[in-house]
Amino acid sequence: MLIWIDNFPAIPLTLLLYQPITALISNRKKLSIKNKTIMEKYLWIAGSLPFIILGSIHLLYTFFTNKLDSRSKTLNSEMTRSFLVLTTATNMWKAWKGFNASHSSGTIYFGLVNMVLALQYPMLMQNSLLQSATVIAAGFYVWLAKNFWFRIPFIGMLISFACFLYAVVLNLGN
Repeated sequence: MLIWIDNFPAIPLTLLLYQPITALISNRKKLSIKNKTIMEKYLWIAGSLPFIILGSIHLLYTFFTNKLDSRSKTLNSEMTRSFLVLTTATNMWKAWKGFNASHSSGTIYFGLVNMVLALQYPMLMQNSLLQSATVIAAGFYVWLAKNFWFRIPFIGMLISFACFLYAVVLNLGN
């Protein structure tokens, strides 16, 4: 599977994920349980940071800049006069701002919850349901970023996904 980042050359996904995971699997038996736990904790923290940072920037951009507005002033104006099929209680412009704000707050929340788990409740990170949900959610954000966003969020989400996945792989067999 190839990943294209804007006009940059393709990066094989297997090189990004497969080789480090293979190295972790082969070397994880050499690590003490204490060292594994420390590495898992720091990987979980590192995986949480892009969600917090990018979500915060997105929230700031939503309310305090025009960076998430259309370059077309006509389209911006039309959005204020156009209503959703679902309801006429709000227009497309308000919905756009609300969707961006809720998306931002959700990513910040996701990052903060995972950060708190890593810092204060590291034993909960061993829960396979929480591990699976976190890796799946981070993988979904990678897919969203690849298909609908642009390079910076894609790289951030890919880093998060890799960190969470590596932490789970380290935990295998504990």
